[in-house]
Amino acid sequence: MNKAAILYMSIIFFSVFFNTPAIGQNSRFEKGAQTGDASDQYYLAKAYKRGDKVKQNLKKARYWYRQSSKQGFHKSMVGLGLWHYEQHKYKKALYWFRQAAYSDDFNGQYYLGLMYYRGLGVTQHKKQAQYWFDKSLKNGQLKWKVWLAKGDTLKTLQWHKQKAKEGKTQSQFYLATLYEQGQGVTQDLNKAFDLYIKSLKSVKSPAYALLDSWEDIPKNVWTVFRQKAVNGNPEMQYKLAELYRCAYAYERALPWFEKSALQGHAVAQTTLGTMYSLGEGTSKSYEKAFQWYKKAEARNRFAQFNLGMMYYEGNGMPIDKKQALYYFKKSAKQGVINAQMLLVYTYAVDFKNYDQAFIWCSKAAKQGNSMAQYQLALYYREGKGTEVNPKLEKHWMKKAADNGYIKAKIEVNKYKD
Repeated sequence: MNKAAILYMSIIFFSVFFNTPAIGQNSRFEKGAQTGDASDQYYLAKAYKRGDKVKQNLKKARYWYRQSSKQGFHKSMVGLGLWHYEQHKYKKALYWFRQAAYSDDFNGQYYLGLMYYRGLGVTQHKKQAQYWFDKSLKNGQLKWKVWLAKGDTLKTLQWHKQKAKEGKTQSQFYLATLYEQGQGVTQDLNKAFDLYIKSLKSVKSPAYALLDSWEDIPKNVWTVFRQKAVNGNPEMQYKLAELYRCAYAYERALPWFEKSALQGHAVAQTTLGTMYSLGEGTSKSYEKAFQWYKKAEARNRFAQFNLGMMYYEGNGMPIDKKQALYYFKKSAKQGVINAQMLLVYTYAVDFKNYDQAFIWCSKAAKQGNSMAQYQLALYYREGKGTEVNPKLEKHWMKKAADNGYIKAKIEVNKYKD
């Protein structure tokens, strides 16, 4: 399979993998499919095609796709189109993509445009391709898919890099595959593995807890990193542990965090402290949590914040607001928003020091925290820690409202009355 085909197949993977309900639902789909539910027939077809908690059976997959498609279920039409596309039966693929496209399905419109653009199963016709691409975009298709279909890999890559930074799961996974295969970028298994982990952490579906085989991470990447962890590399031990933890496999994560933490890995030490604090994969122990946070304190701002929380809430120790303040400030100076906001609260509520509360509220607000922006507006309104300033009050209230803070939106609406 050539590079373009691999890139294109990654699109197909996204459309299948990231839009499938939890894999424990197949028994329900089976019942619904037998009674004629087109949606259940579609999801059952996907389950058989991928082997999700059922034995892979391509004949059954095709059968249920067809049954669903006969009822006009356009997602199944796209599924059948992709089926034939993968078999290089382009005329049949074209037929089903066209059926879905005429049903106003944006994926069907996209794939129909792709067929016209590449001349697969039909005479190449770029104007027709653009027509269907435009229809697809209008109905919700992602721009990068159209760019990639047209061969603009650079534009696609730039778009995904930006979206990956914003935490978009599909872009993180897509970039991971590129770094793994060295397509459009220099091959880098470290970056690939990091991005695979991020993409898993971003997805909240409990289905990920079942993926002990980590089938969505390519075996060559998985094997390389697990071997490095076994050989004693603390960074790889941490990453392996984090991968288990993000899938809620806490008992498997804990020993790898410990191996890494014992070699001085500060993030592993901090995470280990959190696991003991929450009782993840082990009995809850504030004593052990405190010990690991202290080990990481000098090198990890989140360990400092967590120590502050332990002193503030009295977890495993007497409440000590001054010590809490000390650790919150250490963490806040390094830009941790939660620490800055707790400084605001602690100074204002516990110490009645509005001058300091105002200073830290300003820092958090300037970093874009909507709650801080709202609170800062109130300080300007009430003259707490600063002089009353209606102009700045409205400025920060509007900022908070623009960032989605509900109370700020209510206040901004009052300005208009």
